[in-house]
Amino acid sequence: MRKIVCRDSCELEHDAKKVFDAVSDVGAYELWWPEDVKIKVICRNENISGSKVDIRSSGGSFKCELVSFIADKEVKVNYYGGVLRGSAVWLIDKTGEDSCRLHYNLDLVPHGFIPEFLSNFIDFSAIHSRTMTVMFSGLKKHLDSERNRDIKTAWRK
Repeated sequence: MRKIVCRDSCELEHDAKKVFDAVSDVGAYELWWPEDVKIKVICRNENISGSKVDIRSSGGSFKCELVSFIADKEVKVNYYGGVLRGSAVWLIDKTGEDSCRLHYNLDLVPHGFIPEFLSNFIDFSAIHSRTMTVMFSGLKKHLDSERNRDIKTAWRK
């Protein structure tokens, strides 16, 4: 069985708080995650920790829980239930006044006979990283549209 280990990142022209708000709000995931990934919010906590989602993708289904955070810097995620087990972390490095680098680091093991068996032949890490590229693009579009909406609202006032 091969582990799924990824270190993916992207540059965003948005401040760390806006990026943190997006990655820590499970209720907004469907606004920027790939369309072929189905998300069901199990629990959405205002204090972030304890928020849970059920995720269904072409690779199977699993659950994630946001277990801890450092405001505007980090969100730790626990994968449980379904085809994946392990942990991940969103890290936000401020690179300028209105820019940051967002990282998603994960360390997972496939769970169940079929995922464990397939991991010997399929590079799930590479597949996950390709999905993250689409996800980062969706996040950028989502944050850009929010910024444009904020500009229009401010202009109308």
